[in-house]
Amino acid sequence: MVCNDPRVLELLKQFIPTADDCNRYSTLPQVGYVPRKQALEYQLVEGAMRKTAYGDSILTPSGHWHVQGIYVITPSGKLIAGSHHPRDVEVNLKSIRKGLEVYAKMPREERLLSRTPDPAKDRMFPERARPRPPVDGLVLRVVGRGLEENIDEFCQLRPKFYILDRLWYTREEALQFLPDILRTGEKKDITGTALNGMAQIHLIARGSHFHDNEVKDLKLTSEVIETTGSTVKVKLSGRAVLEANDKWTASKYRPDLLGYLTYDTDKKSFTGFDLLAHGMHNLGKIDMKKDGPDHIPMAFHFTLNGSNVNDNQAPTKLDLYRFVKLKAGP
Repeated sequence: MVCNDPRVLELLKQFIPTADDCNRYSTLPQVGYVPRKQALEYQLVEGAMRKTAYGDSILTPSGHWHVQGIYVITPSGKLIAGSHHPRDVEVNLKSIRKGLEVYAKMPREERLLSRTPDPAKDRMFPERARPRPPVDGLVLRVVGRGLEENIDEFCQLRPKFYILDRLWYTREEALQFLPDILRTGEKKDITGTALNGMAQIHLIARGSHFHDNEVKDLKLTSEVIETTGSTVKVKLSGRAVLEANDKWTASKYRPDLLGYLTYDTDKKSFTGFDLLAHGMHNLGKIDMKKDGPDHIPMAFHFTLNGSNVNDNQAPTKLDLYRFVKLKAGP
């Protein structure tokens, strides 16, 4: 989730924002990590987290870390501000400002470590190869946002928050969006992993993904509407009915799908991709206000990924690709 409050964005220019998964510090076998507790990385983070409101309860008897929040920590590992209310903008603004004030008054020797960390010795885990998008594939940027204010103040589906992710396709998967013949008037009913993967992983606001049997209807048609030289313009239109109702996920979404893409036959690449899903998504009881709606308008927008350094991130749902048979996953 991303908060787009302009006050937060302005103050973040004075920080080095980082995010971490508390499971990396866990010793639970099913998590898949066995951190080196003697590593400087572990000791610095553990020391800072024990100074939070969680105290010694950050580590459960089973070895699982239980901690969340937004905290201001110096490079030397000193916790100087923060809270465990990640969705409360006003609380976090107060913490960020306090962090800047405290940091400005600290001597340099307190701000920094006494030595430069050694990546080989001080990290909990050896450096792992960073996932990379498939060669000659297609990388999309995905933004999702709820469009209703009359819900719980801290619900992540309020318009002040938005969901941000990426979607990786192999070249073979990406070409599923094009008609077989790139001639004006040619149509194609899109079926296959590209459409199913997009819908099951990304057209969901509450929960990780839709399973195969929860896709009640999914239709997307591509039509060539114009060809000029090597440029082919294609219109996308369709709909989806997605319904999950189990103990882990109870999400329901019925969007219409509309978009346009351009493809260069000389470069053999997509030069434009613009697909919008818009419809009603249900809310959980915890997200609703008294006498408020139980469904809200929700939109997801798929575009070509940007070239900013921040866009160079692997999809957060990359591990789910195997469940929807997307080939670009691990």
